[in-house]
Amino acid sequence: LSGVSGVGGALVVQENDALSGSLELPAVTTLWSVNVRENPNLVCIDLAGLDFVERNLEIEHNDSLATINLTSLTASGEGNTHVPASILEISYNPALVEIDLRSMSILLSSLRIWSNGTLADLDGLSGLHRVYDDVSITDNASLTSLDGLFNLERVVANLNISYNDCLDQAEAEDFASTIDVGGTTTVTDNDGPCPP
Repeated sequence: LSGVSGVGGALVVQENDALSGSLELPAVTTLWSVNVRENPNLVCIDLAGLDFVERNLEIEHNDSLATINLTSLTASGEGNTHVPASILEISYNPALVEIDLRSMSILLSSLRIWSNGTLADLDGLSGLHRVYDDVSITDNASLTSLDGLFNLERVVANLNISYNDCLDQAEAEDFASTIDVGGTTTVTDNDGPCPP
């Protein structure tokens, strides 16, 4: 698919056992929505040229997925056309170790990072300053640090950091205290640190 330069609507890659290795669409820059789910042999999603998603971006239940490369996906303030997603969800990818969303600074949607069992850090979100809806980081068993979110200043709705087995509860509370949260802050049952 490396030669594809445009997709007229949604990109849906679902329940494809034959898809192994990488999903690469380097020439695609805009999509209505993205749904990549239940592809058990997919190892890498490389959409490095993608800078605009109109609605949802969901990457879920991909058993072998290790890397997500969305390095060009951006958002800025009011009036900017690069407004990604109503929901940006990355969940239930048990082999995931890297998320690269380095260009995103403002997210006009919810951010959900749930149940990615081997994800140890969020360094690929280091450019994120503001989220205009909820942020939920829950049940990531290997997550040890929130340092990758050091630039996050404002969550307009709710912030939830819970049930991350290797994340220190006190560290999570300290991090949450630095964020201007418009709704409810929930930080609970983070049971780390885990033994080295």
